[in-house]
Amino acid sequence: KQWYQRRVAITAGKGCVKVWDISQGNTSKDAVYTMECLKDNYIRVCKLLPDGRSLLVCGEAPILTLWDLTQGKPRQSGEIKSTAPACYAVAISPDNKVKIVSIIISLPLFQFFSHW
Repeated sequence: KQWYQRRVAITAGKGCVKVWDISQGNTSKDAVYTMECLKDNYIRVCKLLPDGRSLLVCGEAPILTLWDLTQGKPRQSGEIKSTAPACYAVAISPDNKVKIVSIIISLPLFQFFSHW
């Protein structure tokens, strides 16, 4: 099996995402892959798409990155730039489309709600 077809855990921190093989009780202390992304910014979302072949990553940076998990080693396959300084939540529909992105906008709360 390709690694993305196995049972894995995905963790994130400052500037990187790590993929851990947890299939069959694997207890290795080493990550299968480490993906450098979002430079020195904290990653707040790692969302595996429903087909298990792509990973969406975003956080405290004005960018969302898409990673292809099917080519052996993960590789960045795309990015979306944002005018917002951060992204803290993403929802993906079953057809692999981004439906909801929660971003931080530097507007006072009352001003934000008055725009709706």
